[in-house]
Amino acid sequence: MQALYAFQLVLGISGYHKTERPVFAPEANIFVQDTLKKKNLTLMSTQSNLEQAANGLLMMSESDYPFEYFATDDTTINESLLLKLADKPQGTLIEKTTVEHLFRNMADPNSPSVKAETSARFREFIESLKNELTEIAVYRVGEIQIQVFIIGINIHGTVSGMRTLLIET
Repeated sequence: MQALYAFQLVLGISGYHKTERPVFAPEANIFVQDTLKKKNLTLMSTQSNLEQAANGLLMMSESDYPFEYFATDDTTINESLLLKLADKPQGTLIEKTTVEHLFRNMADPNSPSVKAETSARFREFIESLKNELTEIAVYRVGEIQIQVFIIGINIHGTVSGMRTLLIET
């Protein structure tokens, strides 16, 4: 309740005065939550939001792998960070793409390879990624067993995202 009140004060929607008790109207609570979501400030952490959005989804390739959250203290995305995250040596192939391209088949509601509900879940996952991360990009690191990093800058200004594995022979 105190956190909600603090947000109400910040947003200027609380009827609280020093001599009064805080006003917690359900309408104000909904407004605060909607405003926070729009401002990329959710009551849940980036990790919780992304893990919840990816729960049960698998990256489809020759083998299907789940998505796993990762976070660093780094503030910029560069080749050395990607190689460190992938535990790969200098010179390893790194390809950059977009979230839309990575999930083009899985998020397509008309795709014959996924069910409509799975397609909807992938679209929700993409939306969660975009809500939680800025400067979002996808990096494919390696060949055959390709580590995929859906990576961006979180609300704290550090690099985080989701990772998975693709098998392409």
